[in-house]
Amino acid sequence: MTSFAPINDDHAVTSVLFGLQLDEFIEPPTIELIKRATPWSDSLPAVTALPPVEINQGGQNFPIPAVQFAIVRPDSRPLWSVKFSGYDLIVECTVYSRWAEVWNSASRYLSEAFELVRSKQTDVNISDFRLQVTDQFRTAEEGYKASDLFAEGSRYLAPMAYDGRQVWNNAVGWSETEGNVRYSDTLAIQIQGYENGSTVTPPYLVTIQHFGRAVTAGDPAPDVERLDELITNLHERNKNVIREILSAEMRERIGLKQ
Repeated sequence: MTSFAPINDDHAVTSVLFGLQLDEFIEPPTIELIKRATPWSDSLPAVTALPPVEINQGGQNFPIPAVQFAIVRPDSRPLWSVKFSGYDLIVECTVYSRWAEVWNSASRYLSEAFELVRSKQTDVNISDFRLQVTDQFRTAEEGYKASDLFAEGSRYLAPMAYDGRQVWNNAVGWSETEGNVRYSDTLAIQIQGYENGSTVTPPYLVTIQHFGRAVTAGDPAPDVERLDELITNLHERNKNVIREILSAEMRERIGLKQ
């Protein structure tokens, strides 16, 4: 029996970021237009100016304003947020339940955010589609084994992850093409413990972060109509990766079966 438990009762997801990278940066007049429009005054009432983004134009860097719309916890951490920042539109959810419910809201926010930008910058298009999922697991066992959580000999983990050490990091990236879409993935795993001077002791927290990016080929430049298709594909790719790296027992625990 594994000593690990997902961070939530029935799943391990702590954060999901949905993103669109644009082929034009979001200009200051567009930011001002969006702020005046207060597009989500009911669902995302907290409007915050974010730190300016440095944009390079003609060899010079210029600070460009950014803004966030959110609903926040008492400590100001967002439950849901929409960010307009540089070349990026980002929706973040930190109250994940199940994919269908979360994606229903996220896709609406992203579509509406893109249309707001395009209402001012009429030639803007989408360069790529992005999804980042963060999962966490924990254990209080001093001498845990990597195989308590991860599949034996997973191709995504370096061999040293299985040699008995308790604190380690692992990162791997890859790209592949399916049809007219190029997918790029980065998978990072970090194990942290309680630091007490020169020693690290339980409890241990395992953070698995999978970032996926989809770029379409051909002309015309991709529009928001492909949003559901490509983010759904990135979601399926994430599930396949998590399914492959976790032990059978943990897959069963979080309902991620073959």
